[in-house]
Amino acid sequence: KVDQIGVHDNFFELGGHSLLVTQVIARLRNILELNLPIRTLFEHQTVAKFAREIDDQLTSTYPDWPRDEAGRSVDPTRT
Repeated sequence: KVDQIGVHDNFFELGGHSLLVTQVIARLRNILELNLPIRTLFEHQTVAKFAREIDDQLTSTYPDWPRDEAGRSVDPTRT
């Protein structure tokens, strides 16, 4: 219930807790078919760090995943 969240804000300082961690990880499994361990969000607690970890996982799991000019993963379903 926060109006704005920055990429460097800490998930747990914003009110995140272990139940929300499991929900986030489950959604990533369903949407991106990434099998991230729950500890990933505990280890990478900001949006920026968590996003980098997801990007690294996408690259290793799907070597042909589309990337932008800067080498970052892009959502292949978005136009």
